[in-house]
Amino acid sequence: MERFGRCVTMENIIHDIKSTVNSAVKKSGDLLEIGKVKLSLADAGSKLSDLYESLGEMAYRAKREEVDLSEEMESVIWQIDEMRSEIKKQKEKMAELRSQQICKNCGKSNVIEAKYCNECGAALKD
Repeated sequence: MERFGRCVTMENIIHDIKSTVNSAVKKSGDLLEIGKVKLSLADAGSKLSDLYESLGEMAYRAKREEVDLSEEMESVIWQIDEMRSEIKKQKEKMAELRSQQICKNCGKSNVIEAKYCNECGAALKD
């Protein structure tokens, strides 16, 4: 039997089914991974907000009560930097899973084929 210009055999049918199943499994795995990264990003964003709030409270207290909280504030600033770094890594991972690229200038996601950022216009490829 011939189908779409090629001979259809049981072997071809089985091969096509296997390819389709493998593709579906990979896609579902990617979707699961995207879900995990989204949860991780949400958690990291919440922690970052808490750290900013804590830093603001320390700054207010240091000014209002005229106390030196510079060491404590430095510790929170370090934690903020670490959390921002983790969020950046998670966003890069998300972009990779979605076949996108991140603009180094503004941080927005763009399609992988783009040469310029859709948000700020910066060149995306070196």
